[in-house]
Amino acid sequence: MSSPRRLMIMAVVGVFSSAHADVLFVDDDNCPGPGSGTVGDPYCSIQTAIDNAVDTDEIVVAPGTYFETIDFLGKAITLRSSGGPDVTTIDAGGFGGLGTVVTCESGEGANTVLEGLTITGGLDFGGGGMNNDGTSPTVIGCIFSYNIAVNGGGMRNVGGTPTVIDCTFDENYAIKNKAGLAAGCTTRTAVQP
Repeated sequence: MSSPRRLMIMAVVGVFSSAHADVLFVDDDNCPGPGSGTVGDPYCSIQTAIDNAVDTDEIVVAPGTYFETIDFLGKAITLRSSGGPDVTTIDAGGFGGLGTVVTCESGEGANTVLEGLTITGGLDFGGGGMNNDGTSPTVIGCIFSYNIAVNGGGMRNVGGTPTVIDCTFDENYAIKNKAGLAAGCTTRTAVQP
């Protein structure tokens, strides 16, 4: 095999072998941040990590309370806590106004994963805790509590079929209907009072 051809093959192999998912880190202990997303210099906010993530990336959130609302922006990423929902919370109540805590409205599919967080303090027309509009994300081991909406206090689903696994919906309120989990989900062991 000639040298130029061998170099071209090696270059192509190098491109494919370097294409791998990154892990981005978030820790509220690094606030006011902003941080760079590394384990030694994590981002201060979850939304900053989402903004900087690309498909297949994983975002690992350290225990703490994150006063913000987040939007997955159509990205096929995994957002998970390192310590579980009992010690890791996204609280929109501290955000200072109306807002859904977690938004998926840009074509998110099953490879958009939310795992191991407490979602609380949402106050919005549709989906206080999480609003899935035409999307089908995967939600695993989350707690949705103390969220308020006109429809779908804990989670609202319109035009999609999210998969909800081992989640708890507790003390969510809706003015019209579905205080906990509004229709359209594939659920396994989802607890709704």
